[in-house]
Formats: sequence, C-alpha cells, structure tokens
Amino acid sequence: MLLHPTERWVWSNQETVAKLGVSALLLGFMFVSVARVFQWPLTIHLLLFAFQEVMHALRQTWHTTCFVCAACRKPFGNSLFHMEDGEPYCEKDYVALFSTKCHGCDFPVEAGDKFIEALGHTWHDTCFICAVCHVNLEGQPFYSKKDKPLCKKHAHAINV
Repeated sequence: MLLHPTERWVWSNQETVAKLGVSALLLGFMFVSVARVFQWPLTIHLLLFAFQEVMHALRQTWHTTCFVCAACRKPFGNSLFHMEDGEPYCEKDYVALFSTKCHGCDFPVEAGDKFIEALGHTWHDTCFICAVCHVNLEGQPFYSKKDKPLCKKHAHAINV
C-alpha cells in the first residue's frame, strides 16, 4: 500500500501513536483522507490540532487548549470555572470582576457569609468594627466619620 507523506508521518511517529491510542490514530487517518479528498493543505500543525485532547463542557466538545477563561484567555485544564452572562471565567477573574468585596477586609463576600450593608458599603459581620477600638458594631448604634464606623464612645474622637 502506498502512503501519502503525511500518512507515513502518522504511522511512523510511534511515540505519538502510543500516546494517542488506536482510536485516535484511526480518527487521524480519516482526517488525512478527508483532507486529501478536499485538497486541503496538510501541515504538521493542522495534523497535531486534529489530534489534540478534547473535553466536554457547557454541552459542547472543546480542545482542552480552546476552552479558556473569557477574561484572561488561559485554558481551564482541570480547574473549576464560574459562569457569568453565558461566559466561563477562572476563579481569579470571576472574583476580581463580579464579586462583592467587603469594605473592611477587601475579601469577597460569598454566598452564605453573614454581611452588613452600612455607610454605602458591604461588610462581613466580623469586619464592621469601630475604627478606633475595634469593637464589633453589628446590631449596635454606630457613628461615622470620614467613611469609617465608630462606636458611641469614639464618635467624637479627633483623630480617625
């Protein structure tokens, strides 16, 4: 049997064949055959693209290098991702772009966290404290000076 040079490459590259397995090799032959029928130019890059590992996500099949974060464009690999407006985001970008941050500690306020909305900001319940003595102000009367919460004792403090 006479083989096309690209087909010879597929058969002769034993390391690739061993990694891909028989089913991928047959798929590669089908790809090469279709490419020859339609007279597509075959390059090593195109052939390797056809042999890439695939994954299933969002009811679609993706090359693992093509399923990427909508913000940073890095592949997810085996990492978790978050959806926002129909787009996948890595954890880091999702938190940076879409999470509500606590005004006291600047960490995200996540689902299930106890939080307080005061002074036009969102706070973890444990972060809503007097700026001077650090007593927790949850459920307590408080005052504000320069956008900082103060307990009754320090409401008239000169330096805040």
